[in-house]
Amino acid sequence: MTAAATSTVKHPKGDVAVAVVASLLSQELEKQGVRVETRQQVADPKVAPEATLPSGETVSGPATVSEYLIKASGGHADWLGASDIEKAEVQQWTLYSATGLAQDLAKEDEAAVTAALKSLNDHLATRTFFASNHLTLADLSIYATIYHSFAKLQRASRLSLANLTRFFDLVQHLVHELTPTSPLSLLPIDLEAPPEAKPVEEKKDKKAASADAPADGKKAKADKGGEKKKDEKPGGKEEKKAEGGKKESKSKEKKGKSAEALLNEAPAGVEKTAEISDLEKTIKEKGDLVKKLKTEGGDFAPALADLIAAKKKLTEVVNAALKK
Repeated sequence: MTAAATSTVKHPKGDVAVAVVASLLSQELEKQGVRVETRQQVADPKVAPEATLPSGETVSGPATVSEYLIKASGGHADWLGASDIEKAEVQQWTLYSATGLAQDLAKEDEAAVTAALKSLNDHLATRTFFASNHLTLADLSIYATIYHSFAKLQRASRLSLANLTRFFDLVQHLVHELTPTSPLSLLPIDLEAPPEAKPVEEKKDKKAASADAPADGKKAKADKGGEKKKDEKPGGKEEKKAEGGKKESKSKEKKGKSAEALLNEAPAGVEKTAEISDLEKTIKEKGDLVKKLKTEGGDFAPALADLIAAKKKLTEVVNAALKK
């Protein structure tokens, strides 16, 4: 059944939660006859997203309009929650994202922003998503709401919010896998902690050392140096330097290849442990499942989430192996 409705989306700068949902559902909404107009800038920043229902009634608010778009699309019902409890939690987190969270992040108060992000990070300590074990509207809303605040964070701050950083990176890749027209670009995320700084060794004073050495010792050293130069073959230093350059180049090439984002399999030279083999098997199986569900028109978001998580885990394992 085709819905004869027009959904008009209006949002001030930075409010892109509805725009993200609309971009993810663009094909389904078009098939259902639902037209979505996105206005990136409006005169009044208080203007909320609104949608016109088939009855002519208008509903407004990011949470309400996003839920309406999902229902009108005729698919992705699991984004609203599978059980009654999940549905209630999805609504709760989606509403909080559009109200309390958005208000805290909009404040010019660093403490308020930090507290809001830390609260989200703590909630994700034992879970992958906010309201369920799979992607829901709550996750999409929170991802879109924190996007601009998260983009401003320094690397150290992101590492201190490890759970939220992992969630953000997973959802942004899910969004970009599901739609090429997302209003939010991919942010580069580095999930590895910086290496520990090595203690600097104190350098000995060369002048003091030479003053303590006996004079005949200097002469003996000079004689040995002279003999060494005689025995040294022409081009020896250059050859060693060239060999060192080749080794360094190979090392860089090896590390660069292993650190390639979202690996499908471990590079040559890395020992195939049971963990790596299992991850490669998972990536193959989930990749095939995603392709199959895409072809059949099924919901491939859960399989895609598992695929991305396995690829990221493989990258971490390979990087750790190369550092040994």
